Amino acid sequence: MRNEIATTTRIILPLHGMNERVLLPANLLAGIQTPARFVWGEDDPNGGAEIARQFVGLFPNAELELMSGVGHPPWMDDPDRCAGQRVRAPRDSSSMAAKSDQFSVAA
Repeated sequence: MRNEIATTTRIILPLHGMNERVLLPANLLAGIQTPARFVWGEDDPNGGAEIARQFVGLFPNAELELMSGVGHPPWMDDPDRCAGQRVRAPRDSSSMAAKSDQFSVAA
């Protein structure tokens, strides 16, 4: 967590908002075909559920698992539940959402 706290001020500038220089362009993210599962805390102070949906929507083969009651990083707030997410991760892209506007959202 120490590293995340240290880097947050470089990514989220206190008085100016998001540091746009650290973001990858949407067209680059859209080209990533590797299946992915994003585990995201609904109470993440850097961006909650709506930001998660927007971000994960940029990846064509990604699923989103929203975790209620946790922030950033969810694996530290609720490690047991996060470990369970890894076990349930899809093994191939056939079980992943094929369109960027489809999400798997669970509480």
